[in-house]
Amino acid sequence: MGDQHKDYSFHSENIPPEILRSPELHGVIIPPARCCRRRRERKHKRGKRAGLRARLQASPYRPAVPSLFLAISRSLVNKMDEIRLRITSNNMNSCVVIITETWLNRSVPDAAIELAGHSIYRADRTEASGKSRGGGLCIYIHNNWCTAADTIEQHCSQDLEFLTLRCRPFFLPREFSAVLLTAVYVPPQAKAKLALSRLHDAINNQLSAHPDGVVIVAGDFNHADLKSVMPKFYNNVHFPTRESNILDQVYTNIPHLYKVKPSAHLGLSDHISLKLTPAYRPLICRTKPAVRTVRVWTEEATSMMQDCFDSTDWHLFAQGSDLEEYASSVMGYSLIKSQDEAFRSGDRLAYSAARRNLKKGIKEAKHSYKQHIEEHFENNNPRSMWNGIKALTDYKTNTPQASDDTSLPDVLNQFFARFDNQNRGAHHTAPPVVEIHSRPVLAN
Repeated sequence: MGDQHKDYSFHSENIPPEILRSPELHGVIIPPARCCRRRRERKHKRGKRAGLRARLQASPYRPAVPSLFLAISRSLVNKMDEIRLRITSNNMNSCVVIITETWLNRSVPDAAIELAGHSIYRADRTEASGKSRGGGLCIYIHNNWCTAADTIEQHCSQDLEFLTLRCRPFFLPREFSAVLLTAVYVPPQAKAKLALSRLHDAINNQLSAHPDGVVIVAGDFNHADLKSVMPKFYNNVHFPTRESNILDQVYTNIPHLYKVKPSAHLGLSDHISLKLTPAYRPLICRTKPAVRTVRVWTEEATSMMQDCFDSTDWHLFAQGSDLEEYASSVMGYSLIKSQDEAFRSGDRLAYSAARRNLKKGIKEAKHSYKQHIEEHFENNNPRSMWNGIKALTDYKTNTPQASDDTSLPDVLNQFFARFDNQNRGAHHTAPPVVEIHSRPVLAN
């Protein structure tokens, strides 16, 4: 049967005249297909990532509300290496970092807990709390997000500790006048009613002074619930933060402000950390689209940019003396990533091993850095020795700035010219004439 071929061709004499195609038409007539929208008419363009995380990565320091990272440190000084490693690996690159239970006191300077590119605001536990150790609050503000931040109020007692900041960031939606951040710590043995009453008065004062401000209250509340005294506030954490209890909470005066995601423990802390991604959309983004004029690059500008790229020495980034730093940063990123993966998997053994490896990696990195600094003093190169001294002392040259006072040159001229004026006056002034009248002497 395979060798037999049937002829399915038709001849025009066998086709009825009413359906016969005219000889002017050639080819096959294609039925009209479904109309496809053009790419510029699509609401969501293909190949573009969507979601809150992608939006935050596109502009990390220009969100509608600040991205937050909340952690309970239990001695902040011992966790600084891990915090710096998390920041360099972009795992904790938030606009605001709130740390509770810092255990700091007056003997610990700000230089011991500083972070590059951040401003520090701390509230250590005082004698009013009745305890000499524990407690304490600290807030880090990223300088790329805001530099105009000041402390409004801070309180420390046996039942409550809080620190309130007023921030005016570089980018803020028009419907907000300011961002009010409050870090809170309620001790486990505190009286919840007294603590909530004091916190209620402080938040009401903030709302009275800034009725259009966004209020963010975050910290370790333990057994206290802020919604019992302020029912119009909204809680954002809905999963356990310590074993099966929700002890850490973030309250806001605007609903659906954040999307909260659990993060790995900070060091050996018994509380998990919280990473809050902004989910608020400004009013201007929720309005109907308007026609705008967009400036497009010309062909000349594009060619000039291409010439700049061609003249750039890209091999400079692959060669140099910073290869060890690149390798150490990659190793730290892998340790942090393995810890996060073990935390999300739920395997306790793997998570414990990842935490041990992270702690071991930090110690090895510090030891290698110590050896790198000591190498500057082993050779007889004065320049290398000076580089080692600058690395140890964090020495930075400050260029003196000229004064804007225009009267300074006249003051200096008058000061140094006073000696010349005195000499000239002494040279031209004749000495005073003293007349001596002698008595006549009679001769014998």
